[in-house]
Amino acid sequence: MAEKITELLGSIIENEYLLVALLAVIPVTEIKGAILYAAVARCDMVRAFLAAFGSSAVLSCIVVPLFPLFLRLAERSSGVRRATAFLTDRLERKAGKIIETAGVPGVGKYKSRLTLGLYAFVAVPLPFTGIWAGALLAALMRLDYRNSVFALVCGNFTAGGVVLTLALLAGEKAPYILTIFLYVALAILIVTVMRSLMRRIAERER
Repeated sequence: MAEKITELLGSIIENEYLLVALLAVIPVTEIKGAILYAAVARCDMVRAFLAAFGSSAVLSCIVVPLFPLFLRLAERSSGVRRATAFLTDRLERKAGKIIETAGVPGVGKYKSRLTLGLYAFVAVPLPFTGIWAGALLAALMRLDYRNSVFALVCGNFTAGGVVLTLALLAGEKAPYILTIFLYVALAILIVTVMRSLMRRIAERER
């Protein structure tokens, strides 16, 4: 499966490193999927990592200020709120846990703990824990721009480094890891949507 997807993508965009950079900014693949693609496509892994990390770092600077606007739009429009509920439900719970751990706003190391919590979320090398979800999480926690970008960039670098190491160790088995990654991404997406739907149904029945 992974090799067929790699061949298909390679036939669409011939420049492998440009393709890696593009995959790194797509919500499903992000830096983790981009690096695994590079391993399957037999790219120079250092160049691939730099391309993926560079494009995702630029993305973090762009999307962080956009999600607060998105949340305000969702507050004003019930249609937008319902359509995007599957995106916000899980992250709202995660934001609540991080905020609870951080303590009282304005007291002690509150902001530092929010930043650390955001970093830890993005650093996990799993699907849907990258720049896009991290930026939405930062908006839900009302974390400021500088700390949000710092946490996203550092977390993304950590996750990318973990996946890069795993891909190098896997060698010829990299296609299997990419396949597993894609199946996990699909499973997480299905579970997230189903939980959101079940929650909405339960709320209507109350």
